[in-house]
Amino acid sequence: MRIVPLVFLLCSVGCSLAPDTVPQPRWFRAPLPVLETVEPAPGAPEMRFTTVEVAQHLRERMTWRRDGVEYGYYDLNRWTEDPEEVATFAVHAAVFASGRVRRSLRNNVPTLHVLLRSFEQVIDDSGDYIEVELIAVIEDSQGDLAFQKSYSGTAPVDGDPVMMARELGNVTGHLVQELAHDVAQAARALPEPSE
Repeated sequence: MRIVPLVFLLCSVGCSLAPDTVPQPRWFRAPLPVLETVEPAPGAPEMRFTTVEVAQHLRERMTWRRDGVEYGYYDLNRWTEDPEEVATFAVHAAVFASGRVRRSLRNNVPTLHVLLRSFEQVIDDSGDYIEVELIAVIEDSQGDLAFQKSYSGTAPVDGDPVMMARELGNVTGHLVQELAHDVAQAARALPEPSE
């Protein structure tokens, strides 16, 4: 009778000392370039902007793509901030916090819409790379299309998730600078909204 509790005790201690064999998720952040915040210049064009919309597959887990048609997720590689949050922050910083355009909540001003189509690793026979693609659309104060442009950038990676996160942040930062320049030019070319 005393052997059963002793065996149970030894099994319990042995199991608790065994190494944890269940893989744990790793969390990554796509660092963006730091931009200086500037007050908008007097007469800077006004524009509405809410958030960046994202393709359905871009969520918490890091994504890969192969042959342009197959998509998958890395089960253990996760984002600390969803790609939507990263892109929204980047666009806001480049367009509005930079002072190029004044952000407005009014309904009678042009509206900036941004779609994040890709923010992922591309697995390719000639070498893996990351790709970021943004589409910017401006509707004038009447809701008509005034501007539309796609921005895409890539960088080679070796499959290391740390390198992927860094490069996704770098490429996103460069693309939103180009986007912000174009958006500011397009906004200045639009007629002043009526009061």
